[in-house]
Formats: sequence, structure tokens, C-alpha cells
Amino acid sequence: MKKQLTELQKKSLNTIELNKILEMLANEAVSQKAKAMARELEPSPSLYECNRLLEQVDAAVRLMGAYGRPYFAGISDIYDTVKRAEMGGLLNHRELLHVAQLLSCARGCKKYMENNKIGDTCLDGYFTRLQGNRFLE
Repeated sequence: MKKQLTELQKKSLNTIELNKILEMLANEAVSQKAKAMARELEPSPSLYECNRLLEQVDAAVRLMGAYGRPYFAGISDIYDTVKRAEMGGLLNHRELLHVAQLLSCARGCKKYMENNKIGDTCLDGYFTRLQGNRFLE
């Protein structure tokens, strides 16, 4: 449940042009769902949460500085596809290609992190949970 912002908070967000910053972020996202999520971001009132997120950004910047960006192009939201498959539904060619692209991307991202020589980062857990499936691709 979203907390109501005070008038001062709304004015502050307007002053820093948060909406423009979020739009710039959304333009960097590769899927429509990620674009929508970027546009809906709100500042956290928790100092702990802000520090945790800044640590993640710092780790991502260090990784991209050393190895470039991981490859995310061509991925699609497959949530509905997975739900239909779980219910025993048949998938069409486009849906199967989207699943293959996502699996390939997950495998590539995992390999990207395995080549990390920077050392442990706070992002390691996210990369560790990725699972590709070359056979299914």
C-alpha cells in the first residue's frame, strides 16, 4: 500500500524532476513491464533501504565499468506464458521464442557474473539464482 505524500514531499519530487529521471530510466529498460516498473518507482523513506539500493547501484556501475553491460536485449515478459503452460496450455511459436530468449539471457547473465574478477558484490545472490536451460533453448 502506497503511503500518501505530503505537499512538501510532492513539491520536492517536482523540484528535482523525478518524473523526468524515471522516464530516462524507463528508456533504458528492455521490456515493457520493466519500463512500467521504472516509471512507478518512488523514493524510499528508509535510510537503510536507500543505502542498500545505493550499494547495488555502485556494484552494478563497477561491474559495467569492468565488463560492459550484461546482454538483456530481446527479452519479453513471459508471466502469462508460464501460467498458461503450468495449466497445460499449448504455447505458440512466438511464446516459445520468448521463453528461449529469456533462458538464453539468463544463461548469458550467469556467465557474465562468473567472469567477474572484481570480487564479491551485493548482486551475487541475484545472479546465482539465474538458471538457463540450453536444451530447452
